[in-house]
Amino acid sequence: MKTELNRDGELCPACGEGSLISHVGINTVEHEGVSGEVLLCYSVCNHCGSELAGQAETQANKRAITVFKKKVEGLLTGSEIRALRKGFELTQALAAELFGGGKVAFSRYENDDITQSASMDSLLRLCAADSSNLLLLAVQKEIDLPESFVSKVKAKRFLNQLTHLGNSIRYDLDHNRFQNTLDADLKNYRPMP
Repeated sequence: MKTELNRDGELCPACGEGSLISHVGINTVEHEGVSGEVLLCYSVCNHCGSELAGQAETQANKRAITVFKKKVEGLLTGSEIRALRKGFELTQALAAELFGGGKVAFSRYENDDITQSASMDSLLRLCAADSSNLLLLAVQKEIDLPESFVSKVKAKRFLNQLTHLGNSIRYDLDHNRFQNTLDADLKNYRPMP
């Protein structure tokens, strides 16, 4: 059995006489009261007209529906999780060790084979919002992160501290300038007769 999405020319398993022609159709699906359109894959026999979905097509269709459900539920999609993990410079195994979910969890999340829990989604978003949270998690679990990632986080922290210091200095200077101007104005103030 072919495991490819393109089944063009494959012998029809329903009639045994025709050839399959691959199709992609737009189907309306609903989840939690929200309707949307999802592209689904299937094949049609040019002899008997049977519409079939093989193993690869069924898996692709399940993944497309899972992406739709994740979006409706406000969860990260597999491609978004993959982008976060790569941004953190983590392997799937290391991500599973840090965040939990089992040895192959991230492979399954990223391929949209399963939907991550809301708490897993929140933890990923929390670490994405501030990379220091990932460092704290790694320290707590005694897991070494890639040095290049740690260096980036430390550099970002340093820049944030410099920015904060610069803002404080600017505030102090502006406040002093304002105070000096106010003092001068008060010194030169003459009430109107």
